[in-house]
Amino acid sequence: TIMLTINSLFRFRRYNWGMTIGIALMLPGAAGNLIDRIGYAAHAEPYAYGVIDFLKFHFWPDFPICNLADYWLTVGLVFLLIGFVMAILCSTLFVKLNTVEIKEAPVEDPITESDTLFVPLETVEDGHLHRFGYTTDDGTLVRFIVVLKQENTNNYGVGLDACDICGEAGYYENKDNQIVCKKCNVVMNKTTIGMKGGCNPIIIDYDIDENGITVPIDEMIKNKNHFKK
Repeated sequence: TIMLTINSLFRFRRYNWGMTIGIALMLPGAAGNLIDRIGYAAHAEPYAYGVIDFLKFHFWPDFPICNLADYWLTVGLVFLLIGFVMAILCSTLFVKLNTVEIKEAPVEDPITESDTLFVPLETVEDGHLHRFGYTTDDGTLVRFIVVLKQENTNNYGVGLDACDICGEAGYYENKDNQIVCKKCNVVMNKTTIGMKGGCNPIIIDYDIDENGITVPIDEMIKNKNHFKK
């Protein structure tokens, strides 16, 4: 039993200490009782079974008479339960520490001008991700994003707040000012926003001048199927 315990400690050392000790005690304990039962049956009458209990504490008369394997099983079960609790607590802590807090940019209202949506450049020239939305007649909120690709330029990335791969999950800006897909956590290359492919935002038609960005409302209606009502 003792040798099997030592062997089990080495074999199961990849688990946390509670589970390692628990398994290392319970396996020999179970094996010890099994061997004892087989040996008892071999020297007893047919169909007889049992184990030999040989530990009795005279200073504690009410304590059950048992054998070493019983102690191994009992103590092993306690350590195994401790190990399970430790595993649950550690996994919960790991998830909490590795959970990324997503702070979405608010959905802003562009300026509606007859059949177009207008976004003044002064509202998006800070280099951060901006999200805009237009609600169609059937109540679908169609979102699009605008981000300055390079400082001190008039080069903006414009596209739907959705992609062909991850759908309407959309994008957010992390603490490093990177544009990230909310579903697959892929970091966008700002220079490719407005280009087709990968997890890039779905392309839409727009015009840009020194005053702002103009998006046809028809583009919002045409792409409403990418969003849920």
